Amino acid sequence: LTHSLTHSLTHSLTHPLTHSLTHSPTHSLTHSLTHPSSYSLPTHSLARSLPHYPNEPTLPNEQSLSHSLLFRCMNALFTASKRAMSTGTSSVRSLPIVHVPERNSFVMKMPNGDEALLEYTSPSEGVRDFVHTYTPPTYRGNGLAELVTLASFNWAKENDLRVVPTCGYIATNFLNKHPEFNDIVDESSPFCRI
Repeated sequence: LTHSLTHSLTHSLTHPLTHSLTHSPTHSLTHSLTHPSSYSLPTHSLARSLPHYPNEPTLPNEQSLSHSLLFRCMNALFTASKRAMSTGTSSVRSLPIVHVPERNSFVMKMPNGDEALLEYTSPSEGVRDFVHTYTPPTYRGNGLAELVTLASFNWAKENDLRVVPTCGYIATNFLNKHPEFNDIVDESSPFCRI
């Protein structure tokens, strides 16, 4: 993130400010932009090089220009960090899903150590009750519950097991989206559709 911002501002910044941004971006940038005399920077050139944002301050004088530059730089940092987070969370879809029999669960371990998972019980021979799915809040919205549930249903199908979909997500969402698994839903389940 620091490197990207430094690179995008290089054409307008003098070497000292570029160096400051590289080593301590938030503090140095805030100090430099609120104290224009602390560096030699063509501020009007920098103002033209940064994107404009709605509701940013007007520029009647040098101090306001500095605040506007700070506003735009911070927005650029925020946008870049959001993009980085988005890329990071979408890449978790490719993480492996592991069956952990001793925990009666299918687990997808996140980079931060959290787990997206499906838990099941074995109420009778040849039947698995999928009782619970969980996705860590940070990673919700990436379809991880669907991926873990898909792996669980594929495992059940490959092992000739029947499934009771007690988990509300599975019963009301997943099976509507994946009718190919209706044939392994246990007949005793209120969600059986065969």
